[in-house]
Amino acid sequence: MSVIHLLNSITPIAPAFNGISNSDFSYINGITNFWPSFTGDNFTGDNGDAPNTDLWTENMLVGSVVSADIQGNKLNFAPPVDATNNVPNYDSKFILVGDFDIQIDFDFTCTPNDADYSYPASLRVKQTSDDSIVAHLSRIKGTTLDGYQAGGKDAGGATFAQSDASGKLRITRTSGAVRVYIWDGSVWEWDSSSYRQVANSNTEELYVTLYFEKSPNDTLTSNIDNFVINSGTIVIQ
Repeated sequence: MSVIHLLNSITPIAPAFNGISNSDFSYINGITNFWPSFTGDNFTGDNGDAPNTDLWTENMLVGSVVSADIQGNKLNFAPPVDATNNVPNYDSKFILVGDFDIQIDFDFTCTPNDADYSYPASLRVKQTSDDSIVAHLSRIKGTTLDGYQAGGKDAGGATFAQSDASGKLRITRTSGAVRVYIWDGSVWEWDSSSYRQVANSNTEELYVTLYFEKSPNDTLTSNIDNFVINSGTIVIQ
């Protein structure tokens, strides 16, 4: 798999990016625009592979020792049951510009040790300018709460209980309003509301983070799959 290299920010000189041919590219103000040809990642690969390094960069919290890898064509995180706090996360090499709509699937099993949460799956978007979190939406589990958590630039963390072992997480931005949703099996919502708005007027360039966290002594096996860009402009500078 080859990677597009850019000359003077606009000229692709390698044959493909993630299997996308040069003819699929268009150019806007010196930025290479991957939309609509690039629509996500289904984490296809051999068991044990790292997630696609053309698309994702791994960042590990200090002290973390266990990465996620491809298992069964999903991004799988299965750390040992021990006293470490393992937190691998994967930052996108592509950037979201303007309005967008993204989502992931997840499934997991978790036996919590105490009230501290494990995060079987979390979808986040962060500003490229300062790495600050604009929106975070997470499936969480501890002994006192089994459910969801969400917050962002203009909203503190909120939670609600729901005990599903699989689901979908979604973040959208429309005219600067950033909203989060979970799939309840029939509709997108947040705790019986249509959505939770976590940023009010954000127009920054953003990147995506896929985040896992195992709390010490929890038993956790988790998968993220089907990162989908339903709509938006995806660019690389």
